[in-house]
Amino acid sequence: MPQLPFIIEKVPARTVRSRRRNPAFVLAVALMLAALVLSACGAPDTASTLGAQTTAAASGTTAPTTVEIDAALSSPAEGTQPRGSTTSASATSTSPPASTAASSVRITTPSPTLIWSEEFDGAANALPEATRWVFETGGYGWGNRELECYTKVPGNASTDGTGNLVITAIKQPGHRCVDGTTNDYTSARITTQKSFTSAYGRLEIRAKVPTGSGTWPAFWALGDTMPTVGWPATGEIDVMEIVGNKPTTVLGSVHGPTATGSHFYITRSTDVGFNLGADFHVYAADWTTDSLTFSVDGKAYGTITRADVEQSGVWVFDHPYYLLVNLAVGGNFPGPPDATATWPQKYVVDYVRVYQ
Repeated sequence: MPQLPFIIEKVPARTVRSRRRNPAFVLAVALMLAALVLSACGAPDTASTLGAQTTAAASGTTAPTTVEIDAALSSPAEGTQPRGSTTSASATSTSPPASTAASSVRITTPSPTLIWSEEFDGAANALPEATRWVFETGGYGWGNRELECYTKVPGNASTDGTGNLVITAIKQPGHRCVDGTTNDYTSARITTQKSFTSAYGRLEIRAKVPTGSGTWPAFWALGDTMPTVGWPATGEIDVMEIVGNKPTTVLGSVHGPTATGSHFYITRSTDVGFNLGADFHVYAADWTTDSLTFSVDGKAYGTITRADVEQSGVWVFDHPYYLLVNLAVGGNFPGPPDATATWPQKYVVDYVRVYQ
């Protein structure tokens, strides 16, 4: 079904030039037209409702209409939003007159289509599906002074037999990494670089995160031009990052190049007021040609627009990206684990999904 843009404008009855100046008649005509449009778009239930309201309007019993539009993808806010700002995912318009009883019409855009998903339905202690996920291994700090060796062994990343992937960070002093470096922790980092990329839509993960000191779970995406142009020119979308010493705060960010090729980033964050590691939560980024809107459990908390990016650098979020899931230990962002840290720490992922 085609997605028609709905523009709703309230016009005071006195400005409507017609042969009949009865406001109820004007509303009746408007509702009849809306019913015809919705019927043509394949929405008979809504059209029938409008037809019933048209009859009521003709009798003069129906007046101001509240129209609520719920977007299946969060509607991006306009302009620049400060870190930690809140964005509503719906818009409501209420007509000003209040002389008679109100009725409501609810118009909902079609739900996005699931184009790729990983439900992690493997057996207990099995590695994630090799045709979909590739392990990135090594212990050279990953550009962030991280303290772990990323491995590809089931002890650090495996399905649990109940529909989850479990990435486990373990304290292993003096562990020798595959690249010859030595670190005191092991963990895992997996990517779809060789199997799946996508541009625009919703990137979503449902997960239970660790919140111990020094832990840094993330769900993010890198541009498919990474092998040729490198970072930050390829672009990076951080759908979710949480640092263990701030377990009530989630962050969404973008990274990219400035006009001179150096690095810039913009972050949105929110303090949800409870420990995110206590249960599973859904983290998502709704990505359009001109914005990214970040949300937790369906509630948008910040948007980064093309205009925001172009104040700092170049908008490079217009080509396919691949997905990454990892659990880092230490690094520039969370800092090293302190004396309160306990091990092992687990990042439990229920699913990863992409919609368009």
